[in-house]
Amino acid sequence: MTILGIDWGEKHIGLALGESETKIASPFKAVSTIKELLVVIKEEGIEVLVLGEPKKMQEHNRVDARFTDFLNKLKIETNLPIHLVDERLSSHEANKLIRGEKDHSVAAMIILQRYLDRE
Repeated sequence: MTILGIDWGEKHIGLALGESETKIASPFKAVSTIKELLVVIKEEGIEVLVLGEPKKMQEHNRVDARFTDFLNKLKIETNLPIHLVDERLSSHEANKLIRGEKDHSVAAMIILQRYLDRE
């Protein structure tokens, strides 16, 4: 099964690909719009989405309304299973892996790998 990891951001949406058989996530690319994301989902034959859920460190259950809008659009447009993964510190881990350069696809890889590791 082909799985897409998603690191949502207001300006960039990081993407990572993984397979349920190998349980290995790899950075893919970043897109700027949900329309571009939908093209990737179709072209790559994605069957499951794993979306990083942005939670603040001090506010355990508060989620940005823009993220909720994004999630709802994904549900409507894709009709695919969507699994939420706490994305706290994924950007920090990604920055450590690539020595401080911002790469949203690496953050998406970390989110997806967390999901694959627990499945």
